Amino acid sequence: MLLLKIKMVLTRLGFHVFYGSADLKQGKNCKLDKAALKNILYGSISELAKDRRYFYYTEIGAKYCHFTEDGEKAVLEILTTWVEKMLQEERRELDKRAKELVLKGLKGEET
Repeated sequence: MLLLKIKMVLTRLGFHVFYGSADLKQGKNCKLDKAALKNILYGSISELAKDRRYFYYTEIGAKYCHFTEDGEKAVLEILTTWVEKMLQEERRELDKRAKELVLKGLKGEET
């Protein structure tokens, strides 16, 4: 499901993406760790930056480099898509840590 969502966002941004039958069979309980989310965000922004439709780059200086209007929309869509996953991962980690602390406390171990 997650891979399908990534492909749908990339398709809306104008990238050509292949949808296979495996994409449609993915489960809904796909979990990503922080490193995977960082890689996805970095890769998404990096790909946008390489496309002149989304980002204007010049070696003259940073003040002349900027996202185009379409680029700003694309970045916002990418961030909106992944913020939910990032918050879910943070909640999952906090829940896991809390459970570990409770179990240690019940066992009499020091935390």
